[in-house]
Amino acid sequence: MIYIWLIALFFIYSILPTLIVRIFSLRVQKKVKNGGALTFDDGPDPVYTPQLLDLLKKHNVKATFFVVGWKAKKYPYLII
Repeated sequence: MIYIWLIALFFIYSILPTLIVRIFSLRVQKKVKNGGALTFDDGPDPVYTPQLLDLLKKHNVKATFFVVGWKAKKYPYLII
């Protein structure tokens, strides 16, 4: 009996969503002409982050920053 439940759960959580997407053609499609994404990891850095933020602001460029927890606590003034 437990095996039937496990198979049913597997079907519900893995196969069924895939079938729904394929049957109804539910896809996220955004076409961006000449687009890109800038990401910066392992920050913030007290020397380079302010320089980088100034440069991005000067050229009106958006970026995503991924920060390290202990660095964010150590340099909270760099987290905007």
